[in-house]
This record gives sequence, C-alpha cells and structure tokens, in this order.
Amino acid sequence: LSRPAPSHAVVMSSQPPRGNVLSRALQSPEVGLTVTGTLVTVLVFNRFLIDEVANSQSRSDLLATAAMAIIVLNALASLDIESRIAERQE
Repeated sequence: LSRPAPSHAVVMSSQPPRGNVLSRALQSPEVGLTVTGTLVTVLVFNRFLIDEVANSQSRSDLLATAAMAIIVLNALASLDIESRIAERQE
C-alpha cells in the first residue's frame, strides 16, 4: 500500500509574527529613550514621596539607575546620526 505524498501549502502572511514586532520595537532607540525617561520620572517621584528611605530601596534605586543608563546608552549608540557641514550665513 502506498500513501499519497503529503501536500505542503505555503501560506504567505502580510503581517510579521508578533514576537518579531515586539522584539524590534523594544530594540528601537525611540522606545528605549521613552522607557528611560518614564523610569527616571517614576524613580524621582518615588524618592520625593517617601519620607524615610530604607537601605534596600537605596540599593534598588542604584540598580535601576544603572539599568536606565545602559538602556539610554544603547539607544543613543543605535541612533543613526549623520553630521553635516554648516551652511555659511551671510
């Protein structure tokens, strides 16, 4: 008994897989700078709203600041910035 060969259909989708879109969005410099700005704002307001700061909060704030610095440096490094010659003003 012989079986018929399985037919493989290729389905073309106009939308990329969702995981790739999210991954690319998180790696974009604009998103990195926006996330960093939001996190800095939350961290500063958290510091001002709490009267007494515990040692553990100070350590976590330091780790959050280091993580934000890494995110912003990564975003700035991946920006495509081109220099141009200044036009002469008369």
